[in-house]
Amino acid sequence: MAKNIEFITIFSIFLTIIQNYEVNITCNNFKLIDKKPLIGIGYMAEVNIYFNHENGVDFNCLNLDSNRYILNFIPIMFMSLDNSFIFKLSKLEEKVLISFQFIKINSFEFNSYFFTNLRDTFNIYLIQFYYSKFKVITQNGNDCFLNKSDNFNFFGRLDTLGFGFTTKYYIKTCPLIFAKTQINSIEIYGLSDNFLLRNKLGFLRLNKTINSSIQEIVIKAYEIDLDETILDRFVFQDVQSLELKGKIKKISVNQIKNLVTVALKVESLKEFFFLNRQIFKNTLDTNLKFIDIYNYNYQFPDEDFCIFKEFHRLYWLEIKITNIVYKCSCTILLIFKITKNNTRNNDLFSSICKRNKIDECKLDVRLSQCNLDSNTTISESTSSDLIFNSQLLNLLTIFMTPISCLITVITNLMNLKILYNINKDKICNSIKLMILNSFLNLIYSLIYSVHLINKCIYVNGIFCSAILREKPVQLFDIVFVEFLLNVLKIWSNASLICLSWLRLSCLSKDKNWIKKFTKFQNTKIFKFLIAFSLGISVFVSLDKLFVVRVNEQFFIMDENDYEEFPNKNTFMLTAFRDIGDHSVSGVHYFGKKSVIFYVLFVANFILNDFILYSLLLFIDLYILYLFNQNIKRKNKLAMKLKTNGKQSTKNTESKVNSTVVLNLIIVFFLKFGHFGVSFYIFMNKLRNNNDYQNVCFNFSRVCSNYLEFSEQFFILSMAYSIIIFFNLNTTFKESYNCIFAKKSIK
Repeated sequence: MAKNIEFITIFSIFLTIIQNYEVNITCNNFKLIDKKPLIGIGYMAEVNIYFNHENGVDFNCLNLDSNRYILNFIPIMFMSLDNSFIFKLSKLEEKVLISFQFIKINSFEFNSYFFTNLRDTFNIYLIQFYYSKFKVITQNGNDCFLNKSDNFNFFGRLDTLGFGFTTKYYIKTCPLIFAKTQINSIEIYGLSDNFLLRNKLGFLRLNKTINSSIQEIVIKAYEIDLDETILDRFVFQDVQSLELKGKIKKISVNQIKNLVTVALKVESLKEFFFLNRQIFKNTLDTNLKFIDIYNYNYQFPDEDFCIFKEFHRLYWLEIKITNIVYKCSCTILLIFKITKNNTRNNDLFSSICKRNKIDECKLDVRLSQCNLDSNTTISESTSSDLIFNSQLLNLLTIFMTPISCLITVITNLMNLKILYNINKDKICNSIKLMILNSFLNLIYSLIYSVHLINKCIYVNGIFCSAILREKPVQLFDIVFVEFLLNVLKIWSNASLICLSWLRLSCLSKDKNWIKKFTKFQNTKIFKFLIAFSLGISVFVSLDKLFVVRVNEQFFIMDENDYEEFPNKNTFMLTAFRDIGDHSVSGVHYFGKKSVIFYVLFVANFILNDFILYSLLLFIDLYILYLFNQNIKRKNKLAMKLKTNGKQSTKNTESKVNSTVVLNLIIVFFLKFGHFGVSFYIFMNKLRNNNDYQNVCFNFSRVCSNYLEFSEQFFILSMAYSIIIFFNLNTTFKESYNCIFAKKSIK
């Protein structure tokens, strides 16, 4: 009981402390987006600051004495870090610990006192940049020399300086931006060298010391060589730790003489070791002592033994494996340099290997049999490759969208022109359905063509919409593309099914049910069913208005944590993605709440991609069957009457059969292409993520890229409607000939 009272007392004091240090914001352009309690201090509050560069920032809007802050600077337009920046702040009793995050930085003016002025008031802990350009500008054009006092430094003293993956880098960057700085860790994300994204960082060669003191480098990159232009020996002369992430090819570390540890968190470990097996041989004259391996999937199998051949001789390097290895292998013995004469004390070896494993492996024999020449290639698919491949599809989608939409607009305008040219006395239900289908297709393709404003192939890649992240643009995607187009797609498919149903009724021998159905069309029940069907189409699409949400999270360091604009992956059945460090900030519905959206997601797929598609396919196949039956009956009748029309009937049968079958094959291919991708995404979203294989949870934009690509099949199927109408409707064909072939309607 006494313990409970003590706990309640402490908890009450804790609440009192928090209440006394409430985050007070007095300006409209300051927006609190997150706060976490700090015992005895108040809150760690994250605040967005929206401002115009000309007006500057008034820090008096915050109670800086009471809390700790992460301040996110969000200018209206791109700005330079120069001396024109103005900020207001009343004098504080002592410096306040602050972290700064910036977006829309266009350049860094090397000679400015931007951070010097801020350091006079704040104790700056961290500075990070996103959606910015790491472009260093000097007052003398392209010259790179220091013309300030000996004590001048741009960034000053920091714990962490970070550049997010959305940063644009340049290969001729002036290294003096880091002169005389003291930084514990610098993080560089987003380096890449491929035709979709060329984002390389390089420093100008000065061949003189700049007195920078940087202790650690963290680099996340994809398909790039980290050579001396990036790992400059004067900029990073004091670096002791190098952490590598992503998929990196060759590295050059010999120039960093003080480097002690290389931490490998690369995605393709064996490919990295194979490409750099000669590089590490040349590190004897450096301080490099440790290689720490962080790869939680790799198990060092015996088939990869020869990849690590060179490391057996590197006695000055000690390799540490932090991931769990379940099975002993000869590769493990090779890496730890364990032989009969050298049974080094190693915890991993002792826990999974038996002593007789040394005799079984016969390392000397295995080493002599290794033959990896210059023509040997080693590659494996990684998560970054998965994103890259989906972006290739995204590129194809962006290229095809204006073409396919233009074709669809033209063909459906032609449909409407042809259909409205038909005499009123010939307009029947099938003509009305054609008009409806063409109109729906036209609206769909027009809206989808504007959807290019929501497309992006890497932020600094070959194509990325400049207005992608604007709120009105995201709302357009949510309301019109995700919701309205889904409804229009259902109606378009339903109208085609009704057309096929009418064609089926014309071929049927039993005309009584047709008369009954025609009579049923005029009843209130039929109208109610139509209204109910329309309501269902809207209902199963409603989840788009809730699940697809406006994304205002710009401050993402790692591409693996990147959410789309808008975010289309906001619900899951469990509270966590269970994928390590991946951010879950974009998830709004989980647990029981997410069941509603799963039900709507499943219902949408079953209705739009399965039921309607299956009905259309079944009816068209049955039409083909009935048509052949009718032709056979006509042939039998011709034989009984011994007429000369037998050969002409066969010719007609062959011609019509070919036309119908060809149309069925083309429509089947287009519809199945869309259905196949949708089915893959459907199964993936329902998959348990315990094995880290749920692509839609781990990398939501990969699934989005697949779905966007599948839309091209659907759009082309809408363009093909003019061919279907022409071949399968005589009235449409006559009207077409009247307009385009200059023939009169019979």
